[in-house]
Amino acid sequence: MRLGFTRKDGLDRVLTSWRSPGEPGSGIFTYRIKRVGFPQLILYKGLIPWWRAGTWTGQKWSGVPGMTRGYIFNSSFVNNQDEVSITYGVTDASVITRMMVKETGNMQRFTWIARDKRWNGFWSAPKEDCDYYAHCGLNGYCDPTSTEAFEKTMLQYAVRKKGFVKLKSVKIPDTSNATVDMKITLEECENRCLRNCSCVAYASAYHESDRGATGCLTWHGGMLDTRIYVNSGQDFYIRADREEMVGWNRKGALGKTRAVFILISLIAAVMLPTVVLFCFVRNRRKSNRRRRSSSTAFTRESFDLRDSFGLEEDQGREWELPLFELNTIATATNNFAFCNKLGAGGFGPVYKGVLQNGMEIAVKRLSRKSGQGMEEFKNEVKLISKLQHRNLVRILGCCVELDEKMLIYAYLPNKSLDYFIFHEEQRAELDWPKRMEIIQGIARGILYLHQDSRLRIIHRDLKASNVLLDNEMIPKIADFGMARIFGGNQIEGSTNRVVGT
Repeated sequence: MRLGFTRKDGLDRVLTSWRSPGEPGSGIFTYRIKRVGFPQLILYKGLIPWWRAGTWTGQKWSGVPGMTRGYIFNSSFVNNQDEVSITYGVTDASVITRMMVKETGNMQRFTWIARDKRWNGFWSAPKEDCDYYAHCGLNGYCDPTSTEAFEKTMLQYAVRKKGFVKLKSVKIPDTSNATVDMKITLEECENRCLRNCSCVAYASAYHESDRGATGCLTWHGGMLDTRIYVNSGQDFYIRADREEMVGWNRKGALGKTRAVFILISLIAAVMLPTVVLFCFVRNRRKSNRRRRSSSTAFTRESFDLRDSFGLEEDQGREWELPLFELNTIATATNNFAFCNKLGAGGFGPVYKGVLQNGMEIAVKRLSRKSGQGMEEFKNEVKLISKLQHRNLVRILGCCVELDEKMLIYAYLPNKSLDYFIFHEEQRAELDWPKRMEIIQGIARGILYLHQDSRLRIIHRDLKASNVLLDNEMIPKIADFGMARIFGGNQIEGSTNRVVGT
């Protein structure tokens, strides 16, 4: 599939929504490359921008953080004197995919799952408030890390003597009115912006090209649709007054992102009407080092299972658990988007994700406000890493990076048993033969834990909400954070606190 336009004959290839689910006439939403300014891919509602995929970075669209190397699509972007276009292919010819614009204004991508004979949706946009075009207004800076769906973080900053603040992981603003020069370097771009008093910001045009950061984009007025990503985006340089930067540097860590930008906008409106002043500060380098150090220590401790269980060296190797990178999990869950959230428990929120190979996963993310903590997390990692049974949930790995502690499981589409037992309508789906199968499956799982596994394990928190159901309604016992290990001949134990059910 190709989207774009030709410069000579005016041909314009766009993707259009239906009028309604049952009426395939052209709807009001169109997905196209904008002809004005530096090329960018935008979803329009009529003539109004609805969602912006952004500019081409050299590898992906800046507003699609999940579109990385190894992505299921093999995209080819062309920008020359004849045409501007994007051609979507696939990395594996056996993969069947499709892209569509729904009549509600949502972009969706699907892959065909042959064994299930169904389309699997693995990406959609817009999803969260910050995705919608110019959600934070003129010169606003949308930061979803301050919402409930994200942990609050502060980005690193670099105060430059020449008057620019460097912001990281940014989706750069709308480039319709930006000036572009593909022949100069980023350093030359900075000097050019510095010499022009109307220049308020600059960035590289292609920051992920094969030659590294190339080209220069400069902004000379109000900016729209700027936002932060957790593990994507690029460096963005905002002009700021030297004295103002020095003063703010002394203050250390500042308040929330949006408050910072509102304050700068007010100062700019009073002192420099032609220059929009932005500043964003993060002063947590030392704390980050401490967090990285503690994460590394945790990793060593968690996976030294020989010490924990008294296993021999060869036996200990069998208990290794794969470690996922934070970037991989963030991409799979669309940066932990709220619409990917399956629910929450004592441990923290659980998100649905799709890995680059199309595998569906469930990500259990430890919350800072969780009633459970590090001990429960380590306990679950140690206990379930090599428990293999048809009636136990299957863990795929974990993620331990910076402040993040996550467990990655195989995704089970039918939720938990309590959803069917206590729901007025869903309980009708469980006839008595099916209920008996579920009861027997749970019993087999408990028997394995108590008697047949290598380690005698007592779950201590077995309840309907901790029994998950796969697509065939086979029960899987989950949540081993409260579990205890007993010796081979031990039949009694004691505890220092009341936990579980």
